[in-house]
Parts: sequence; structure tokens; C-alpha cells
Amino acid sequence: MNPFKEKTTTVGCAPRGHQIFSKMKNYLQHLQFIKVALVAVFFGSLSTAHALVKVACVGDSITHGYGISNPYPTQLQAILGGGYQVGNYGRSGSTALRQSDNPYWNSTEYNGSLQFAPNIVVIMLGTNDSKPAFWNATNFNTDYRDLIATYQNLPSSPEVYICLIAPYYLPNAWPADFPNPSFIQNTVVPAVRNIATQAGVKLIDNNTPLLNNSQYFGDGIHPTNQGAGIIANRVGPKLTAPNEFIAPTVTLTAPAEGAVLTASDTLSANASDEVGGSGIVGVQFKLDGKDIAAEDTTAPYSLNWNSAFASNGAHVLSAVARDAAGNTSTASVNITAQNVSSIANGTYKLTARHSGKALYAASTNGSQVEQKTATGSPNFKWTVQNLGGNQYSLTCAASGRNLNVAYASTANGANVIVWTPTPGSDNEKWTIQATGDGYYTLTAVHSGKLMEVTGASTANGADVIQWSAIGAPNQQWSLQLQ
Repeated sequence: MNPFKEKTTTVGCAPRGHQIFSKMKNYLQHLQFIKVALVAVFFGSLSTAHALVKVACVGDSITHGYGISNPYPTQLQAILGGGYQVGNYGRSGSTALRQSDNPYWNSTEYNGSLQFAPNIVVIMLGTNDSKPAFWNATNFNTDYRDLIATYQNLPSSPEVYICLIAPYYLPNAWPADFPNPSFIQNTVVPAVRNIATQAGVKLIDNNTPLLNNSQYFGDGIHPTNQGAGIIANRVGPKLTAPNEFIAPTVTLTAPAEGAVLTASDTLSANASDEVGGSGIVGVQFKLDGKDIAAEDTTAPYSLNWNSAFASNGAHVLSAVARDAAGNTSTASVNITAQNVSSIANGTYKLTARHSGKALYAASTNGSQVEQKTATGSPNFKWTVQNLGGNQYSLTCAASGRNLNVAYASTANGANVIVWTPTPGSDNEKWTIQATGDGYYTLTAVHSGKLMEVTGASTANGADVIQWSAIGAPNQQWSLQLQ
């Protein structure tokens, strides 16, 4: 055999070439896998870096947008822009209360808001809770705080904001369900403020911008598109403002600790925010934890207050400073009220000093109170009942309805009407103060403003309103026992 003859076949060459080819193929496939993995990681990281901030708007029909085309969550999306995803989880007719005909807890919207995995939750509930058939202050506090905690405990760990609810107005489409707008202002709004403080969440005031603005409500309950825009413009800046957790500083400068108050006094406070903070937006004066008139939004912070608004005895006066981030601080003093009640319970005719005409009200709920030439009609007779201290209710003998400042307004010029008695409503409570010459002033407890005949008119049918005290005869009344 010629050892140099070219072999045409060999046992080892073909398998070795196949192995090399196979290894190269596997290597290339491995590189392709790494390439795909790197691309996936890159785009996954890019997606994470640009993840949208999810905002869940939780509430009732006002959040849902009953009767309008552009509800506040939709307008909020436009305000916040492309970096946010706003979800509307409003459920019409729903309540924070678990015991009602439509608890938010049982709704598909509630479940949807949880599954949304929000980064921010904005809750606005309380309007339907205010219905007399459902309202329970203790349960409202407990159930609302439980709802807040449920969202706070989600895996997404959202920041929770709660809102002061919008006012509502008369007439409205559901007078049997929503009978007295003052209940919102005097009871529900303070309750929500208290819940925000107890739960340690930020508060958004959607009430004040819509107060005394019934033109933004199509049916008396639900905001129009424009009204919803006002809410969206309150919520939006709160969500995008830098986090601020330092509470403001407040000092109650008058009255002094231990003061004994017997007449008109000035309450005053100093308030400031930390350097670089969001700034003080107002100071709310309180008696025994309950608001005295409206929040003072202009420094120097003060309020003319008559101790006759309080029952005789020990009380706590407080000033609560609030900054734009919703943080609050409170300063308090102990005072003693010593007032003398000089009006006996009974039925009276009230006569305006300037005109000689008597206080009159028709029998219909919500009727405007007027002055008219007196007759023997029960529409001119008022049952005066002491409620403790120097606070009274005045009930028209013709209808059994109470003298009432409409909508619990604190504004000058607000109408005085008659309304079905609502226990605990301060806009149905009046202090009666002698002028010293046989006449009296009647001051609305909720506003500190006096009942007067508008424009000092002497005409029959002239409206009766509330106005700041100016010492004028049209703010003074004689009380003649009937």
C-alpha cells in the first residue's frame, strides 16, 4: 500500500466537521438569545423609568359625573398630563358608611380601584352619608378611616388624599333625601376635617370654592361641567406640589388663658409656616372643637366673637392654622363664659325698630322671612325657646318651622328663611342681646351676623337678611309677649 496515496474516505473527518458546525450553530443561537434578553431588559427598564403615576378618584355621583359630559377626573387627567393615568371610580349614590343602601365597599368601582394598583388615591365621600336615613357620626368616622387604611395597605402603597365635599343647594331634585344644606357645612365638613387629622392624610378643600355658588350646580346637588372643573383645579395642584410634612406654627394671642368672657371679645392668633413651606392659607377659630364662623384667610387672623354664643361655664377656645399642603397646628386656651339670659321662653311678636313692622313668615318650607304690618295671624308669632346659655330657637307659630339662615351661609346679605327644625344646626340658633333701651339684637350663632331688614326698608314685604353688626335700628327688634 502506498502510504502517500490520498485517501478518499476516512473514519474521523466527517464527524469532526459536523461537530464544529453544530457548536458554531449553538454559539450563534446563544448570542441571539443574549441579544433578545438584553433588548428585553433595556426596554423593560425604559418602560419602568417612564411608568405612569396612577391616580384613583374614589367617590359618589359627583366623582362619577352624574348628568355631565366632563367629570372632574377627566378634567384632572388634562391638568396632570401624560405622566399620569387617572381612573374614575365614582359610584353614584354610594357612601363611606357600610350601613346604607349603597355602600361604596360593595361596589364594582371599589374593587376596580383596588385592582388599579394606584399610586395616589383621592377620596370624596360624604354627600350621600349626610342623608338623615343613614347618618351616624361614629360609624362615619370609623368606616371612612377604615376605607383610608384599606388603600394605604395596598401593595402599591398609595398616598391618600380626602376631600371636603361640595355643598348642596335648595331647591334640588331630591328634597326628601337632602333636606337641609346646613347639615353639610355644620356637621359633615367638620367630620371630614377631623378624619383627615386622625388618619394623618392630606385634606383637599372642595367645599369653600363652591360655597354660595349655586350657579355651578345644575340640579342643586351635582356640579355642572364648570363646577367639576373647579374641583379638578383644586385637586390637581395638591397632587403635584412637593411633599410637605412640617406643620405650621400658631399662637392664640387673645383671649388669655383663664379669661372670663361676659360680652363681645376679639379672638386673635398669629400663624406662620416654615421657610420654603407652602404658606398659611387660613386660621379657623373653634369653641370646644366646633368651628366659630368661617375660616379667616387673611392675616392678621382675628374674629369678633360674643361669649353669649356659648353656654355659661368652662370652654376651650382654639385657633387651628392650616398651610397649603394641608398640615395643621392648634393652639388653645381655657376660658369661662358668664352670660345672663334675660328672655323667658314664650311666644313673642318681633317688631323692627326702624319701621314698626313685625317679623312675618309664610308657612311653606324655605319661605323668605319678611317684615309686614302686624295682624293677629300666627304667621307673626314666634315661639322663643332657650337652648342653654344665651342661645335660642325661634319657631313660627303658623308652621312650626324655625328661623334659619339659608344654606348656613356666613355671607352678608344671606336670606333669613323658615325651615323644618334640624337639631344641632347652628344656623337655626340665635343669641338675643339687649341694647339697653328696650330693644334686642338677634345674632346667628353660625355666622356671628345680625338679623336685619334689608336696606333699612320700611316697606311691607321687605326681606329679612343677616348682616355684620353696625348698630343700626334696622338690626334692632322689640319682643312683645303674646
